[in-house]
Amino acid sequence: MRWSFSILMLASHNPWRKVQSVQSGTGRYEGSDGERHYRWWSPGDPRFVVIFGHGFGDHSGRYQRFADTVAGFGGAVFTPDYKGHGLSDGDRAVVEDFDQVASDYLAVTKVPSFPSGIPLFLAGQSMGGLVVSRAALLGQVEISGLVISGARIGGWPAGEDLVGKIDRGEVDPESGGGGHPILDPNVKLPPDALCRDESIFEEFVNDPLTHLGAYPVPTLRAYVRATSQLRGLSQVYPFPVLYMHGGADSITPYPLSVERIAQLAAEDLEVRIFPGARHSIYNELNRDEVFEVLRRFVERAIGQAEVPIEQGTRHG
Repeated sequence: MRWSFSILMLASHNPWRKVQSVQSGTGRYEGSDGERHYRWWSPGDPRFVVIFGHGFGDHSGRYQRFADTVAGFGGAVFTPDYKGHGLSDGDRAVVEDFDQVASDYLAVTKVPSFPSGIPLFLAGQSMGGLVVSRAALLGQVEISGLVISGARIGGWPAGEDLVGKIDRGEVDPESGGGGHPILDPNVKLPPDALCRDESIFEEFVNDPLTHLGAYPVPTLRAYVRATSQLRGLSQVYPFPVLYMHGGADSITPYPLSVERIAQLAAEDLEVRIFPGARHSIYNELNRDEVFEVLRRFVERAIGQAEVPIEQGTRHG
């Protein structure tokens, strides 16, 4: 079986159609232990729908550009706020079980405005990539394609080491973890860590709905546990998979995640690494390239969804 891996730059252009009117809205639905808030955007007659998973400390309101661009090539976008994030219920930034979060993420398909009868894509950025990696295993929906970007799904050595030190009493989370960057609320994110457009950083740090503090210990433990659960799985995604990552991402380096997604994908995998790009690739200076890769993937996956999955081939 073959799969494609590219470190590439595409010509900057916008081949997708311009949508004159994008409908949008917000709502709430019952999650596993409280209400979940969500936002949605849609052209008048969507050809497909994306459920987008945001990152740690992030929320659905920061993905207007993603939604508008996806609407431009015919897709609706639904983005829930996880438990403890954005406008959803729950302790701030606390995630205790990623499968629970994944199930709540998929429950947005039950809201009245969610379109039916069209191809469904799961997409996640950063921690959202881990959420959708777990959601794709739950069997709750029929998936036409999986898109993961900037994710830590191949393990988290620093996190695993830190959990061990906490368990052995070598690190006290209540005192800021001895200056450990994962636990110390005073450690600042470098302005260019998210992307080379530093206005994105300013928007993030000045947004009252983002979480800028340390990782809560329950979230750290759940993160390490969820990535560990992926290690023993192989070829479990029988649908097209696209993995994208910034080549200069200092928040979440890509090698371990690329190794893991190659293990998890069964029939069809594309990996795209963008040189110079940082963590938040949909906001990067080369975002037109990123969205063009996404558009091409969606078009190809929609075509494959029209034939039995066993007729597909691993993309090369």
